[in-house]
Amino acid sequence: MHTSADLLRELVDPSVATVIEDGDGCELHFGTDDLDWAARWLAYLNLDLDVIEPTSLADQLRALGRWLLDRY
Repeated sequence: MHTSADLLRELVDPSVATVIEDGDGCELHFGTDDLDWAARWLAYLNLDLDVIEPTSLADQLRALGRWLLDRY
């Protein structure tokens, strides 16, 4: 995540994900089998991010973006 760990901790309930400080940014660790949900949830945060793993989550985020472009 390209934001401070403090800001991310304000936005994310600790029961949903763990925020790990990493230099200027931070990592967000959460577990789910529903990548559609994960993509929508990350988009809702409205923060810049890089997907480290699973790579299929990046595919799901791109699919969500295409769906939004086609729909709106």
